[in-house]
Formats: sequence, structure tokens, C-alpha cells
Amino acid sequence: MLFASREYPEKVYKKVFQGFTLSGRPVVSYKITDALNFQDQGSGAEIALAAIGALPPHLLERLVLFVHDELVFEVPEPEAERTIKEVEEIMLRTGAWLLEPWGVSAEVEGAISESWKH
Repeated sequence: MLFASREYPEKVYKKVFQGFTLSGRPVVSYKITDALNFQDQGSGAEIALAAIGALPPHLLERLVLFVHDELVFEVPEPEAERTIKEVEEIMLRTGAWLLEPWGVSAEVEGAISESWKH
């Protein structure tokens, strides 16, 4: 019995693009857009992860979602304003840790809503 060959031709690329997040985490891609996107989105995710690590326990227990570079908290309405100010402070601090050595200032946009808005 004859079987079809399972060998596939290798793709040969002439260019490979390498990108890095601001903390130095590398990515290698055959598409320049992927390598450049990784620098931006990966750095944003690193700031958000650092912010999660800096959250005090009373905020960490209210964290319900982490999406790309956004943190979503579920808090009672009377605590919303105070919570957003505290989270923004933490995110600005962690953003400054990664961005200031590159001469970039950190910005945070917090929002209060009934559901997550991207």
C-alpha cells in the first residue's frame, strides 16, 4: 500500500525581524508589524503585570480581569472613586519604572462603569 508523503517544503524567508519590550524580552518574527506590535503591547502588559504585583491585598482580592494592559476590578459603588485613584497611582508608579529610563512619561486612563469597556 502506498502512502502520501508527509514532508512539507520549508519556507525560506530572507528577513527575520527581532523586537524587544522595553524590559528586554525578545520576539522574533517574519513580519515587521508583529515585531513592532510586540514592543508596544508587550511593554504595556509588563507594566500591568508589575502593577498587579504591587497591588495591596485589599485591591488584589477585587481584581477580576487582566486583559492586555488593562486591569478590571469589581468594587462596591461607594468605593469606586477611591479605588480608581489608588489603582491609577500604582499603575503610574510601575509605568514610570519601565518608561522613564527611555524618556517616556506614563499615562493612565481609569474608568468606572457597570461592565468592562475596552
